[in-house]
Amino acid sequence: MGVCPKQNSEIAKLENVSSAREAKEANIEDRQNIQRLDLVWSSWCNLDTNTIDDDNDDHDVLKGLQPHPNLKGLQIAHFKGTKFPLWMIIEIDSFLPNLVETYLIGCRRLENVPMFGYLPLLRDLFIEGLEFKCIQFYGVVNNSNSRNAVAGRGGDHGPTTVTLFPLLKHLWPIDMPNLVEWKEASSSCSSNSIFPCLEQFTTENCPKLNQAMPYC
Repeated sequence: MGVCPKQNSEIAKLENVSSAREAKEANIEDRQNIQRLDLVWSSWCNLDTNTIDDDNDDHDVLKGLQPHPNLKGLQIAHFKGTKFPLWMIIEIDSFLPNLVETYLIGCRRLENVPMFGYLPLLRDLFIEGLEFKCIQFYGVVNNSNSRNAVAGRGGDHGPTTVTLFPLLKHLWPIDMPNLVEWKEASSSCSSNSIFPCLEQFTTENCPKLNQAMPYC
């Protein structure tokens, strides 16, 4: 498995990759010149769902495909696992500080989404075809040590305001018929702590969504 040294790269049919070790052979983490990376598994309609491994091998494959911190655009499509690896979860802002656009498409078994709100440069967020009822973004943020608060460990200081999605302009939750609620922060956060730059919020096929704009 290899990736050509160009600014936009795609690795498709990732269901054929058997381990994190094989995925790591692509050396994605060392490729500083890749600006956008698409990581694509075959769509669910092209697979026998009975053959999907419950041991969550896709998690290990994605773990081995950690990009270089210079990455600006990331798409993950039809991921079959239930959880993303560490570089996509609690510490995404450390691993991918330059991310500007992100697309999650058809990750039907995913239990929750990463902490995109902590990405300092993120402008576009597109989420399509997820099946859970609540998008929470691991979102307790009313503590000065936001990472500890999110991890459930608490902090050493008093409450403060943390701005989530500081530069996000475009947000698209699409084709999530079970989505009922969107939560990213506790009820104690201030009204300007989320999406201060949001220009476009578009939903399609989210009939149960009862909170059109995700502000506190």
